[in-house]
Amino acid sequence: MLDFVHVFKGSDAKKSLQNITEMVQLAEQWGYTRYWFTEHHNTTTLMSTLPDLLSLHAAAHTKSIRVGSGGIMLPNPSPLKVMENFTLLEGLYPGRIDLGIGRASGTDGRTMWALLRSRELMEVNDFPEQLDNLLSFFDRNFKEKHPFSHINPPGGSKYVYVGI
Repeated sequence: MLDFVHVFKGSDAKKSLQNITEMVQLAEQWGYTRYWFTEHHNTTTLMSTLPDLLSLHAAAHTKSIRVGSGGIMLPNPSPLKVMENFTLLEGLYPGRIDLGIGRASGTDGRTMWALLRSRELMEVNDFPEQLDNLLSFFDRNFKEKHPFSHINPPGGSKYVYVGI
């Protein structure tokens, strides 16, 4: 299942977030094997801004269903931050975490600017490099001369499923 965490007419953000618990538990009860969250920003009718935090909530309220992102938009967070967050999730809920990656910003231009903290970054199309860095952080296999080769984050990615 892919959840946008809609805020329906006549409802509010709090109720939409409360519905996540019931929805993911029902999905698990009905035999679904995966429950993913999208990433969208600056949309009043969607609460799915942080799939990693929503995944943490969903995993905490279920027993076996895999949870994760139906797309962390890699232009927004750094590859290191994505790897650290999903390594932490995998450590807490082994064998139950999925990481989907997307290349869009997941929002409009002004909000993208606010997320990136720089107008200049809005013009950069470095998705292949960012994805390569993300996978290298997970695998701990940067080339010796790479500027990130001596960054040694905790944990490992042995069981985090990464999909693009």
